[in-house]
Amino acid sequence: KLDADIVNLNSGAPYSLLENKGKFTLQVATFAGGSVMQVGNQSSTKAMAMFERNFGSGLVGCAKEAIALAESLRTASKHGYDSDYEAWVFHDHYRSIVTVGSFSSRQDPRIEPLVRLFGGRAGTEESRIVTDDGIVPATFTIPLKPTPQNPLTKQWYFDKQPRVMTVPIDR
Repeated sequence: KLDADIVNLNSGAPYSLLENKGKFTLQVATFAGGSVMQVGNQSSTKAMAMFERNFGSGLVGCAKEAIALAESLRTASKHGYDSDYEAWVFHDHYRSIVTVGSFSSRQDPRIEPLVRLFGGRAGTEESRIVTDDGIVPATFTIPLKPTPQNPLTKQWYFDKQPRVMTVPIDR
């Protein structure tokens, strides 16, 4: 059950996870806002002003990116991918997430292929991304195969480990 603020953030939003009719979905991407840590009992107006200037619209930007990714996943075939994906967006006080699918159980056989598709892969020497754990996140690019005539216009990184989650309900 969700509190009223979270319901308001998601009600009427594009591709809202609250509209998903399934019991479960697969979380594939997370867009998190910035944070600041206060040390001791002091607050620094200067530090907070700098944070707001550089990261103040972070959650708004996260929401926009999540919606853009969901829309792109829903129209993936027009960008060169084999199929479109049922993508959903959910916003809370700290982040926006993108999920795919609508499942009646955690054991739905359609989940595992999606985990393999959207999950991270072991890095290789050709990998240009260096990670602590050697796992390179999967990406979604527009277009799928950029060329000089059709250059890369957008790229997102998926979570390294997609996870099945319960679809939240607003009642």
